[in-house]
Amino acid sequence: MTLDLGFTDEALVLSDTLDPGTPVTLTFVMTLEGSAVHFTDPSVANPESTGAAARHEVEVSDLDNITQLPGMGALVINSRGVVEGLRTFDLDTAIGNRLKLVANLQVSAGVDIDFTLNGFSQGSADVIADQTAELVYQPSGDIRVVGDSGHDYVAPEPGQALLLLAGTLLLLRRPRCLR
Repeated sequence: MTLDLGFTDEALVLSDTLDPGTPVTLTFVMTLEGSAVHFTDPSVANPESTGAAARHEVEVSDLDNITQLPGMGALVINSRGVVEGLRTFDLDTAIGNRLKLVANLQVSAGVDIDFTLNGFSQGSADVIADQTAELVYQPSGDIRVVGDSGHDYVAPEPGQALLLLAGTLLLLRRPRCLR
């Protein structure tokens, strides 16, 4: 079972003190929090097709400078022990330029039960991702990144949540039993 969530937004790089065309480097921070587990009964070596994972991918590109490589990153949390929850990346652009921001969160869980080959009769794979995929701009001076959606991408004040890939509680569970 797989669930894909995502958004695309365009944004303008603004400043009250710098002239349009002034080169700037923007730093973005992406985070992913959650948990992913899987098990089989009895607990033996699990097949590769049994597991759970959440993956957060981001790409920010400069629409006014197509020769500039996009800033990008990917984070993964999976039930096989990989936990990458924080990443920063930079994008060189200029005041007045338009950006394209694309973010995706993929959550998947699967169980492969084959009693004759693996010797177990049940299993489960669970992913919990509760409003935890974020993309924020780490401000420098008075430089702002304001989306066409009206969203201001500046990092929130401490204690304030800024969620771009939202949902209430996302729980994927795919149990399967053979008897």
